[in-house]
Amino acid sequence: MAALSDLITIVDGGGHVVTAFGSRTSANSRQVDPQQLGEAFIQGLHAVLTKRRDSFEHVDADRPPEKCARYRVLPLGADPDGPVIGAVIVRHPLQDVILANRRVSDTLHQVADVVHDLRTELNAVIGFADMMRQESWGKLGDDHYRTYAEHIHLSGNHLLQQINQLLDLSRAEYLGPNLQEQDVDLAALLNQCCQSMDILAQRSGLAVSVHPQEAPTVRADFRLIRRVVLNLLSNATPTGGRIAATTGLDHLGRPFLSVRDNGIGIRADHLDKVMQPFAQIDSLQSRRHVDNGSGLGLPLSKRLMELQGGSLVLESAPDQGTTVTAWLPRQRMVAVAQPSG
Repeated sequence: MAALSDLITIVDGGGHVVTAFGSRTSANSRQVDPQQLGEAFIQGLHAVLTKRRDSFEHVDADRPPEKCARYRVLPLGADPDGPVIGAVIVRHPLQDVILANRRVSDTLHQVADVVHDLRTELNAVIGFADMMRQESWGKLGDDHYRTYAEHIHLSGNHLLQQINQLLDLSRAEYLGPNLQEQDVDLAALLNQCCQSMDILAQRSGLAVSVHPQEAPTVRADFRLIRRVVLNLLSNATPTGGRIAATTGLDHLGRPFLSVRDNGIGIRADHLDKVMQPFAQIDSLQSRRHVDNGSGLGLPLSKRLMELQGGSLVLESAPDQGTTVTAWLPRQRMVAVAQPSG
């Protein structure tokens, strides 16, 4: 039974309107006119009337909110195996959905502004803590003060990373970044990101190796791909572990970037959870291992890949490490470069 807000229109075998809500068309102007919904709708309706399709759905969203709707077309016939004598067109208005989405979008814009202000203030705190660590204006005196400054600086940077990820996730999930596509050499990008992680890796005792295979060049957004790679590298194994980063083409010819570590791994029942924003998993060690405790890095990376038609897959098992692979569709590949070195 259609909702009361739905409009039901019946057409005959030729696609002509017969009734709307049981009223004669001459007495009721509130009906669906197939001719006003464009060629795609007419073709879908004709496919149902000629039994080439069992049903058809059409979303008309390129109108003011009060006129946007979803249409579903179902065949009419006395005998399922016999000819179709007409069709039922159910129109479901989308005004509430569209207006709700706009309210969410407006709210997220406001949240983004607040987060931006928080980030500005936090950068100031980090900057002052850094000056204290380096004793830029003279000795602090007791070594405890220097230790406190180190903690402030470390915690501030960790919080800043989470704020940046929260801001990026909100933009990617609801507002959508404007893709700035260019030719991206995945091998060069991977090397660049690993070099950017060198200081952190040395400080944490990490061994990072890069293994480009048949390194492809793709048409993609450099900023987004770089953010994904840095997220995967920073989410990898804790202090003293090994990380192997690879790029190439898989057996289907799809460009990929992969980061593998030898960390504690993740239980099978946690794999889906860690890909959800803010998801909580039982093991605190696992959460820290895969996402630096924020619950945002992997979901953000997944969303950034999806915005470019790609995907991100997590493979792991307890005590066997974790492999995260980001794929792009073959259509984005523009050239194949020879492996460096």
